[in-house]
Amino acid sequence: MGFFSNYIYEYKTGINFYNLGWADGYAAYEESEHDAKEIIKQLYGCVDELELIGLVKSYLSGFEDGRWLSVNAGEIHDDNGMLYGCVYIGGSDDASVESQALFLLDKYKESLKAIDVAYLDYDGVIKTEHKNDKSAIEEQVRILSFICKALNLKVVLSTNRKKVINPITFATEDEEMKFFLDCMKNYGVSLIGITPVVEATYKGEKYDSWKDYEIIKHLEENPNIKHYCVLDDGGFIEGDANLDLVRNHLVKTLYSSKVASVEGLTYEHIQLIEDIMKLPNDIDVKKEELEKMKIRRAS
Repeated sequence: MGFFSNYIYEYKTGINFYNLGWADGYAAYEESEHDAKEIIKQLYGCVDELELIGLVKSYLSGFEDGRWLSVNAGEIHDDNGMLYGCVYIGGSDDASVESQALFLLDKYKESLKAIDVAYLDYDGVIKTEHKNDKSAIEEQVRILSFICKALNLKVVLSTNRKKVINPITFATEDEEMKFFLDCMKNYGVSLIGITPVVEATYKGEKYDSWKDYEIIKHLEENPNIKHYCVLDDGGFIEGDANLDLVRNHLVKTLYSSKVASVEGLTYEHIQLIEDIMKLPNDIDVKKEELEKMKIRRAS
């Protein structure tokens, strides 16, 4: 996906990426790579469709000198609607390249359909004080799978443990997280993304990666999310007004209890989740209201 980002970098800045030196080139690559999987979403509707097709064609054709072959330059959607890079999709002749570019656009348009999302914590939802071995974690994923299939929910990871997971491929070298991700795949849980890492400052104190900020940012970047719930046992900055923006969507679970069966996600949460999923994603409206409140207080 990185090389497509380079073309987008050139389009957005007017700077020829391939004229940059190694240091500047790597910096530009880093700058654009973090949102590479969102790149068509960012441009679609803002750039003429033929122009976008041209960008995709350039990407599929590879470097000007032909060293980078199109067989490694594909971008397709998987069945969850997310973009993946470096997938073989065929030859490099003009007709084939253009058809693949059109295919990309068609698949992207399909992905714009409204989706419902569950933002998923790990500790306190999947793994708890007493439900902490592999069999227990698998059982929790089984419950998650049942709920997601019953309510047609996609999953976005909001756990702080996401830092060890590749946000594009969902690959990880962490043994526990790998087992968890493998379980989700085996039980058909539709994992479509990971919330961004956002540092928050509240009352002068810095917080590293707090979930209300991260969920809000993810919602802002994905307007096709029409309904959502937050499955979490805590991990928020209590008292921060940003928490109020998502509080009504929170399904609060227990990390620890004298009755182990009530820890984490349970089948008893289904009704609450179903009720919450009826609430619209009104994050933009709530943010406007919050800003107005801040202005009134300042005056």
